[in-house]
Amino acid sequence: MKPVISFLVALLIYLPFNLSAQQAPSKWRWGVGVGINSLYIPKGGGNINLLFAQDNKEAKITRVGNRFGFQINSLGCYQFNKRWSLIGGLGITKAESKAYRKINHDGYFLFLSSNYISWDTIVLKYLLLDLRLNIRFQITTFDPSYSNINLFIDLGTTGEFPLVNHSSYSYNVDYSDFYYTHGKLSLEPLTPYIALGLIGKHFDGSLGFSLLTNKNTKDDHSYNTLLTRFTINRYF
Repeated sequence: MKPVISFLVALLIYLPFNLSAQQAPSKWRWGVGVGINSLYIPKGGGNINLLFAQDNKEAKITRVGNRFGFQINSLGCYQFNKRWSLIGGLGITKAESKAYRKINHDGYFLFLSSNYISWDTIVLKYLLLDLRLNIRFQITTFDPSYSNINLFIDLGTTGEFPLVNHSSYSYNVDYSDFYYTHGKLSLEPLTPYIALGLIGKHFDGSLGFSLLTNKNTKDDHSYNTLLTRFTINRYF
């Protein structure tokens, strides 16, 4: 009889621990997401001051339309604890924008006054392969349920690799052929990434920002653009 009692006691002790271990939430989460984006071209301008030269630049920019792109992505998330997570993602982004920029240069060089006007036409059309890695800090930690959501911030970096690139620029000074240049723009592959969002039990939504650098190294022209993303992810 004693062996039977010992077996039942051991079984009663084993089962609760075993079931609780099986029902413990996994630290891994997997998901897919979709979203829209906007590629913003800043107007530039500003002051450049050197010892023998000063260039006061006043820029005006005309953006053509409000062109929205889209993205799709998959992601994996490893939760260290209620506050911290590590997230990696792979996705496809289509983004485009077009703008005309007029800059009035008013200053001096070697104490001689100079004044001229330059024009830029910037056309950005990208189909990008996104590789993202970031740390997530969960600002609030309510118990997960369908009715409770938490606030988070993401900080990290994104690799942007063009699958299709139809981006170009043209630059002209006072409509002179001598100062006219044009060419294709390449994209710097790594960019910082920051996002703020809300997370629930099976979803999250975020507003993210990446600063892209578009360059033509041959003519030394560079344009910084801000890629803004609104993304909704569904976890399984």
